[in-house]
This record gives sequence, structure tokens and C-alpha cells, in this order.
Amino acid sequence: NKWRVKPIFSQLTEKQLKKLYRSSFKIVEEQYPDPQQQQNIYAQFSPNLKHTIIANATHQPNVFVVQNFLTAPFTIYYVYLPTRSVHIKSLSDLPSHLNSKEKIEAELTERVRVFEAKLQRTFNIIQRPKEDAELDQDTLPEFDADTQRKFITPGEMHLVRCALSNLVGGIGYWHGNQIWQMRPEQPPQFTADMELLSATPSRSFFPRGFLWDEGFHQLLIGMWNVDVSLEIIQSWLNTMNDLGWIPREQILGDEARSRVPQEFQVQ
Repeated sequence: NKWRVKPIFSQLTEKQLKKLYRSSFKIVEEQYPDPQQQQNIYAQFSPNLKHTIIANATHQPNVFVVQNFLTAPFTIYYVYLPTRSVHIKSLSDLPSHLNSKEKIEAELTERVRVFEAKLQRTFNIIQRPKEDAELDQDTLPEFDADTQRKFITPGEMHLVRCALSNLVGGIGYWHGNQIWQMRPEQPPQFTADMELLSATPSRSFFPRGFLWDEGFHQLLIGMWNVDVSLEIIQSWLNTMNDLGWIPREQILGDEARSRVPQEFQVQ
């Protein structure tokens, strides 16, 4: 039940932090009233959570937890590698295209550039130059003369980036059974295991598929990546039963049901 890591981790962290506070933090705060000095000292004996919180001699779970004490402003990079054969002790041990801070920043810059170019091309928009903000807005052209793309303000472009990124970032995969009640006089029953690829109306509050919402999601996702959109639509159609019915809300498995009040779990 790796989806229960959060409450377990929180409980164990709280115990460890209380123990550390009693033994060390109180002394530090008494001797060093400056918060900056306290942070520097805390960082020196920060607990190595990836060993002491989750894993033990009996269990080796597939959860990796890291705790960092950092002083703002700061920049931190996490690099995910699709192999266990590489042992990383420093940046130089990373693959050649990512083995320095400069290469990582260059890769991030290029990914942003590609995203921006596709965003403008897909939705036929372009950000209006900043110097146009000082001119009479009623006299400015509506479209860019070179690209024929519609001008939008920097604020509107920021909104487009956030809306699309959150929508695409909310696409997820779920697997498990559901609770169906096909007729009022029949008791609810668990289905066989099913799977679903879908976007979500809210990653934090509604992290599951909703049939009504998905129709609107695909208006944008279909423009951004038609192949992904077709996979999602096919996944929804695969949940249809013999009567041609598709549950409007897909609550697949115990993890998904843990986020839904019991009175709303039956479809």
C-alpha cells in the first residue's frame, strides 16, 4: 500500500523531529538566536531520511525519500535515471549530456524553448512585445504580420502556459475494481479489475477520471497531442459495459476510494 506512504511518513517524521528537538534543537535555539545561524547548524546534522524513515532490514520498499535543509534563495536539481546500474556520487557521474550544472540548465532551457514554440504553433498565438504596452491598444494590430498569429498579452500567455501544463500534467493511469449498482433493487457489487488513462479535473482534490469533464479536457489535449487524446478516449470506451453504459466517475481501486466519501463511491 505505497499510497499510504504520506500518513506513515508524516507520523515517523514527527516522532523523529520531536526526538531531535528535545536532544539538540532546543540547545541550538538557546545558544544561537539568529535564525540564519540555526538553519546552518541544523543542516549539519539533518537526519538521512532515506535510510531511517522508510527502509529497514526486513522491508526494502520502492519509495525513496530525501530531506534537504536549504536556505532561500536556492536551486536544486533532481535527475531521474532509467537504470540502477549507475552509481551517482557527483554530477560528473551522470550521463555525458547532464554531467554538469551548465548542461542541465542548457537542457532545461531547450525544453522550455521547444514547449513555447509548440504552444504558439498549436494555438496560433504569439506574445505581444512589451514595448506595445505603452502604445494605444486600440490602434495595435490584432495579428502578427510575419506569422499571422494572434497577439495576446504577457498575462494571457502566462495563463495559457499554466492551464495547458496543469491539464496535461493531470493525465494519469488508474487500475482496480469499481463499485456498481446496475438497478435500484440490486445490492452494489465490485467489478473485475479495470484500467483507465484519463485527465483529471483537479490533481489534488479530484485525482480520478470524470466522463463529463473528460470531453472538455480532450478539446485541448486533442489539439496538443492527438495520439495521446485517442489513447485516452479508447481507454474510456474500454470501460463501457454490455449495456453501453460508462460510469461517469471512475473510482478504481482502494487508493482512489480512499479519497471519496463512502456515500459517493457507488456508480
